[in-house]
Amino acid sequence: MSEITQKPELIKYLSIIHHLGSAHIETINGFLQKPTYIGLSPPITLLPSGSDQKLNSDTLYQIATVLERMDDTQFDDVIFFLTKQLRQPLDPDEQRRLSEISLTLKVSPDYLNSIGRIYQSFQLFELLTCHCTEEHINKLKNALTSVFPSPMESTEDQDILNQLITPSKQKNYLSILEKLKQLFIRTRIDSILHIQSEMLEYQQNPLGKQPITQQHICETLDIKSDEYYLATCLKELLLTDEFTLTSLADAFPKLQPLQLLQLSLLPFKNIYEILDLRSNFTNLSATYQIYAPLPTDLEFNYQLPNPNKLEVRIVEQPPEKAIYKRNVKPAPSVIFDGDSKLLNGNYYVHVALLRCTDFVEEPTFLNGASKPFKIGCGKVVTFKKLKILVTSHQQGETLFCFRFDLRCYASDPETNPTDFTVVSSVQTNPISVLSHSTQLKSTAIADLPKVTEIFPLNGPSTGGTRIALLGSNFADTPATRIRFGNTEVVPEFYSNGTLLCYAPEHPPGPVEVKVSNSPNSWSVTICTFTYDDVNTIDTGDSSNTQTNDSLLPKSLFGLDFSKTFDSSFIIKGLDSASNNLPSNSGAHRSYGTQHQQQTRSVNQLIF
Repeated sequence: MSEITQKPELIKYLSIIHHLGSAHIETINGFLQKPTYIGLSPPITLLPSGSDQKLNSDTLYQIATVLERMDDTQFDDVIFFLTKQLRQPLDPDEQRRLSEISLTLKVSPDYLNSIGRIYQSFQLFELLTCHCTEEHINKLKNALTSVFPSPMESTEDQDILNQLITPSKQKNYLSILEKLKQLFIRTRIDSILHIQSEMLEYQQNPLGKQPITQQHICETLDIKSDEYYLATCLKELLLTDEFTLTSLADAFPKLQPLQLLQLSLLPFKNIYEILDLRSNFTNLSATYQIYAPLPTDLEFNYQLPNPNKLEVRIVEQPPEKAIYKRNVKPAPSVIFDGDSKLLNGNYYVHVALLRCTDFVEEPTFLNGASKPFKIGCGKVVTFKKLKILVTSHQQGETLFCFRFDLRCYASDPETNPTDFTVVSSVQTNPISVLSHSTQLKSTAIADLPKVTEIFPLNGPSTGGTRIALLGSNFADTPATRIRFGNTEVVPEFYSNGTLLCYAPEHPPGPVEVKVSNSPNSWSVTICTFTYDDVNTIDTGDSSNTQTNDSLLPKSLFGLDFSKTFDSSFIIKGLDSASNNLPSNSGAHRSYGTQHQQQTRSVNQLIF
């Protein structure tokens, strides 16, 4: 696309900017280049200095109006001079020409500079939507850091990372990208694919084959021996499928110098922020018809979050057992899991400690959670200094869990710490807090959930059978699961000895049923539930239309499974004082002589 035809596209692009969120604008600002002779401060922003950086309609409308009033020559000159000054200062004649355009259009030079920055972001938009797929972005970042390891590997703080971006480091990456572009221009794709096939063959069958070295790549592709780093980079790119490699080789020669400069920043960027920006760019591009839809084989794979929710998702769960007054390790962490366009810089995550018995918050039992953490698009927030100040034994063997609240502050949280709204919350798996690390060595089998009986014993393969699972050590937490074979369901908790659920759909035959209070440990004991083939179930008189409920047993174990447990039920053999139990769950049973009597009573009911 030539610069002359980019003027109407740039005007359309302003609509895309208007529909991006502030988190996306921050990501774009991180790719904007400033003239090399200006220095490192102040930071570059998309809009004119002094304007509202939240991209209000008035500012964008004024920029669009200026673009409309420009003729093609003025537009070409502005873009050319503002792009050139990124590399070197303008001479007096060029500065005079920009001043002349500013006076003719009756706008300040700030607006012309802003148009230059918007053009830079348009180049990023074109790079991410037309030239680079998700796989290209990941591969290029890995390839660059294979030559000069990225500081991302040594730090988790993005602010610290941004300070480590040195001109010399970025220049090294840019040099590699420029040489890659020349390589793809002069080299036949067949030669590159030949080396790729050799590498894949070695990966599949390393015995009897020589590994592909950088020297071999240099000799095959006519790369100078002192450019070994280029072969190192290319070797990483070759570790992909043929389509990704050929599409990258086809796209690279089309990249503009400014786009190569933007790619050279990849190792310093949060890849998830870039992928999220790309996904929104792609969708808005189709909406405003800036480019034709991408070919099917280049469609973007990154899943967009649900636009109707603002939530955080747990990335790292805390351990099942933690030590009293020590940092919880692994440290729990969360990430924003909503529509990033809605992030406006005022969203923070706060952590609280809850009892799992009643989910009451215990602020005095937790240390290291006083300050909420700001969250952004693609940013993982890790809570590294959490300490629980009591033991589970001190609190009656209580399990604890963390709750993460996503808060939206109306103002600065340090100035007005109570001026917020809780948008959503999420809880971790339960934690048992021990008094000493020696207790970690003991096997936790005694604390694992135990399964003893399941009622009924069978049901149709279409699923939907109401199940009561009996045992012990069941926890009332969001992490509790019942597994039917390989299918997990979330049960309804009644007590630490009873869980209720509906059987999931499953092919006919017996399956093992287990229970878990956390993702990493399942009950040692199991029960067996048998799925009946619905084609062989005798439903009786076909003239009577029966629903799923009518096929379920009516009085098994004293429970009416055809109901929704809205009425109380009776367990035969128990003392009359405890006959009536709550209606929405199941029953807890003790085992021994009384259990045998109950089993006989159940058998009498069945048979």
